[in-house]
Amino acid sequence: MARKLDLRLSAKDIQEYEFQVTLKGFKPEDVDELLDRIVEDYSTFAKVSEKYEKEIRELKESEAKLRAKVADLETMNLKLSDQVLQFQIKISNNASIIKTLNNNKNGELDHLIEKAK
Repeated sequence: MARKLDLRLSAKDIQEYEFQVTLKGFKPEDVDELLDRIVEDYSTFAKVSEKYEKEIRELKESEAKLRAKVADLETMNLKLSDQVLQFQIKISNNASIIKTLNNNKNGELDHLIEKAK
């Protein structure tokens, strides 16, 4: 299962963070502007991350289904291979029987021809 990102801050946490003001501090407007951009990027990152986590889950589910199908097809292939082998044996046996019958028939014909002479 996909692991959820363990983020320590949310976009909301960043947006609502209050900095302490000191005499030599930064200009609050600059800090706010930078934090706004960070929040936007952070939100975008979270959405993209969620999208990829969902895609990974779906791909893993699809992979599991495909692996099951492959296993079923391998089983079917083994059964069909066995059936083909059994048919080959039957065909070989039938061919031997036909050859034997044909040889006997030819032998009888030769015997009848000799007898008729």
